[in-house]
Amino acid sequence: MPGEDLRHPFRITDRFGPRVQLAAALVAWVTVGVLMYAVEPVSTLVIVIFLALLFLALALTGAPIIYGLSLRFATSPRSREDTLRRSLRQGILAAGFVVANAVLLLIHALSFLTALLTLGAFATFELMLFVRSRS
Repeated sequence: MPGEDLRHPFRITDRFGPRVQLAAALVAWVTVGVLMYAVEPVSTLVIVIFLALLFLALALTGAPIIYGLSLRFATSPRSREDTLRRSLRQGILAAGFVVANAVLLLIHALSFLTALLTLGAFATFELMLFVRSRS
């Protein structure tokens, strides 16, 4: 039926579940290791590729861990329903926080205050997304 696809939108659990995320994370970590071992960080492009792969590896590692913890401590059926999407978002935000601090360290601008301000910015962004998804 032509309108059936509109009634059942694509679910993230259909194709990108925790097992696929962990397999992709393993591939990303191996790629980060190969890049660190084989290439000298002399150009900006190598550093950008390293940071992008690090972001991907951290996000894909963090999301299944957060998903497992969310399932363990979820109380309501609604919170169990969107735990995968929320855990993926939180894994991406956590990886973004780590990579943002790595960039600040790279340009010699990281201090306790900047790390705290970055944490506050990421926490505010997550709170905004959480409140928006509740309504």
